[in-house]
Amino acid sequence: MFLLYSLKYKSILQDQLELPRLYVAKIGDKWRAWMKTCVCTGKLSVLVNGSPTEEVNINRGLKQGDPLAPFLFLLVAEGLSALSHRVVSLDFFKGFQVSSEVSVFLLQYADDTLFIGEACVENLWSMKAILRWFELASGLKINFSKSRLIGVNVDNNFLQGSAFFLHCKIGVLPFIYLGLPVGANSRLASTWDPVIKTIEKRLLSWKHRYVRNDIVQLQRKFLWGGASGDKGKIPYLVAEEISYGERSTVRG
Repeated sequence: MFLLYSLKYKSILQDQLELPRLYVAKIGDKWRAWMKTCVCTGKLSVLVNGSPTEEVNINRGLKQGDPLAPFLFLLVAEGLSALSHRVVSLDFFKGFQVSSEVSVFLLQYADDTLFIGEACVENLWSMKAILRWFELASGLKINFSKSRLIGVNVDNNFLQGSAFFLHCKIGVLPFIYLGLPVGANSRLASTWDPVIKTIEKRLLSWKHRYVRNDIVQLQRKFLWGGASGDKGKIPYLVAEEISYGERSTVRG
């Protein structure tokens, strides 16, 4: 059973930067004081008919584009990981058993979170408790409208009841996670067409051609010179044509 939650940055309360719990447990007093100052003493102005008004003090929040915002979000999101690890250590949540020694129950990247676990009632209750505790402790709001519950070899009635219990929608395989299709047939070329198009679009946006050349040069030096980058080796590319039995050597 896969559960994809999208966490949307809402707010971080002033007193939460002072509490030694979860995400601030290993942050020093000086750093917490700096973060509190940035969050609680900011100023902003509003454009009225194209002209900015006088600046007003804001008691809570960061300006759009503030470099502290993503760092603060990731710092607080670590609380979800800490809660999940604690619940799993108490055997209240059962993840997916990859092997006898490896179990996967949570994957996080920025604001994309993926819960992985067995399809059982105990996991549903534990998951709901984790998310509720996280909301209360961090001030982050779970965006259930963008959340999906995906079952693999799970009874449809159980899946529908679980989605109703968690107040989220039912998703299907394959789904996109971090730009990659999860649950798709990786052997089909059509599976990777959207990924290739995304990479091509990103490469075309690189207007400075020398950036790509530098990357190619680094790859070539590593492949022919190893990690030490030995310059004594000559980069040659040996190409073999299997169908015609021809062999040619091209200077790289």
